[in-house]
Amino acid sequence: PPLNLLGLGLPVGQGDCTVLVCPEYNGNVIIYDMGSRNSLWTAETVRHYLTVQRLNGDRPLIQRVTTIIVSHPDPDHCNYLPVVFPNNGGERRLNVFYGGRWAAFPEKQRDWLEEIEAVPFNEENACFGETCTLPQHTPLWTPQQCGSRSTHFNVIAANMGQTRHHRNSNQDSVVLKVTYGTSSVLLVGDLEGRAANDLRDRARNLPPLLRSDVYKVSHHGASSKANTMAFLSAILP
Repeated sequence: PPLNLLGLGLPVGQGDCTVLVCPEYNGNVIIYDMGSRNSLWTAETVRHYLTVQRLNGDRPLIQRVTTIIVSHPDPDHCNYLPVVFPNNGGERRLNVFYGGRWAAFPEKQRDWLEEIEAVPFNEENACFGETCTLPQHTPLWTPQQCGSRSTHFNVIAANMGQTRHHRNSNQDSVVLKVTYGTSSVLLVGDLEGRAANDLRDRARNLPPLLRSDVYKVSHHGASSKANTMAFLSAILP
């Protein structure tokens, strides 16, 4: 039978850990955030789960991880990474990208990002749409994270808080849209405040940009500018 793109939200408590499994046999695995403050699943449990699960193939998920996106520096979005992927991910080359300022990450996570040669999405400036590019000397982000032509990963925005020089890292969250065939999912990390309003206003000139069938609510469902009806109206198909 044909395989489908799988999206897993691991139960880490107050935190985020989204695992996306490409729709090919032993296809790539892409991770968006991995951390928690009040863990249900500990980092060791997450590592064990990824080690024993063989979804869409016969190889463990942890051996198929190719790309990790850290939406922003808050610990509950990144503090599991050094435990789940010690030793720089082992022999494999992991492509790791992050939003926000490197200096805002906790020390342990900063060390891990530096050792693994993580790449920022325009660390000093906001990026939106086609301006979300990476330095020329690094592996460029590509929407083709899966082998399937029907699956695309598009970074819509990152570091939107930088446009107003805020130090609230939530506003710098990487906004990722995953499209599979005619369906799409929008992941926004902890996007909130004026950054959410700026994104909504910019997207008015590009109506399909935010349109998605599934929206993972911002900031764990907290009261946020990215969870208002005004923002949701820009997302609803």
